[in-house]
Amino acid sequence: MNWSLDDLKRLATDCPCGQPHQAIPLEHLEVGPGALANAAAWIRARYGRVVLVMDEHTRAAAGDALAQGLTDLGVLWTACLIEPNAQGDVVADERSIVQALIAAGPDVEALVAVGSGTLHDIARFASYKMRIPFVSVPTAPSVDGFTSAGAPLIVRGIKTTYQTQAPIALFADTDVLERAPRELVWAGFGDVMGKSTSLADWAFGAIAAGEPYCAHLAALTREALEMAVAQADGLARARTDAIRSLMEALILSGIVMLLFGQSHPASGGEHHLSHDWGDGVPAIRQAPDPPWPQGGCGVRRDRGRLSRARGGRGRGGRARGTGAVGVPCGARGRGARDCGVDSVRRSRPVAHAPHWRAGGAIRTGRGTKPCVGELEARAQAQEPLHHASTVERDQRALRCRPVARCCRASVCFILM
Repeated sequence: MNWSLDDLKRLATDCPCGQPHQAIPLEHLEVGPGALANAAAWIRARYGRVVLVMDEHTRAAAGDALAQGLTDLGVLWTACLIEPNAQGDVVADERSIVQALIAAGPDVEALVAVGSGTLHDIARFASYKMRIPFVSVPTAPSVDGFTSAGAPLIVRGIKTTYQTQAPIALFADTDVLERAPRELVWAGFGDVMGKSTSLADWAFGAIAAGEPYCAHLAALTREALEMAVAQADGLARARTDAIRSLMEALILSGIVMLLFGQSHPASGGEHHLSHDWGDGVPAIRQAPDPPWPQGGCGVRRDRGRLSRARGGRGRGGRARGTGAVGVPCGARGRGARDCGVDSVRRSRPVAHAPHWRAGGAIRTGRGTKPCVGELEARAQAQEPLHHASTVERDQRALRCRPVARCCRASVCFILM
């Protein structure tokens, strides 16, 4: 890692942007072999009774080993095995939250999330409501929300993100991560690839709507993106060093969201699409093999079909994205074969190119629009698009058009 937890903590009060950020409650962060055994020792030094929130798969991956370590050290623990829904999936909804709350009695001092993003969201929300801390033990590099405070939950059938709390410690054992299902590794890579558009959305929000923006946090998010892209070939070969780099990139992205206090740096229009496809469309949600939510963040929709986003190498440049690590692209590859949604079934393979240009413009059929680098520069300089009145700004917003065809579904627009 090119960063340390202490360095990131200092950004809360001493960021180059000059603005204060949110404090990071993480007390310990460990990524590497043997982290699982160290997690048991760390928990023993602080808590006497904990609940392990997991499912049958993550119990076999790491839960049993952690439970044995806690038993050997004299820590009392209870297993909360979240039951899957009718489709066989473990989801973060009201039913799962109640399971966690019932398992955690009044004498429980902490929850331990053993699993990937969904189990973390369940433990995060339950521990927040109980006003106790939770410890993160990821079993797959699948999402950047391990260290964030947001918990996306499906409440009454609609996915909504609730601001809760970050973990007090994280232990990512690479011996466990490298055995994770390939689909979850694809999901993590797709989640990081989504930063190539969320950063543009964030910059545009600062320019057009005056939303808070920090160039240093944007640079850290871009560093996480570049870390993952540099390991694309290694991820395709399931190399341990590549898996570790992906996990570190996901952790860094989550900490940036924690510092900023919102998900702007790492979640843009691509996440809205992913949530709509994976949870908002009943036909997709009930499909026998639904697409992976985070993997969906690596794709974008344009005029009812998926197209390739072009990067700084011009129209002839190669776009490296989710396909580079073997992610199944297109409707059939993403499990939408039987969903009955024509616009998804007719989709084409897609990948995003994370080539960040420092200047120039994106040429479209209707002229040129600022590239991502220019948007970020203008956001950093707090340079608005115009200084019109609110009424005039609203009237002009009705005539906006996309930065490029591939961004039509995003909030990344430029005024005419």
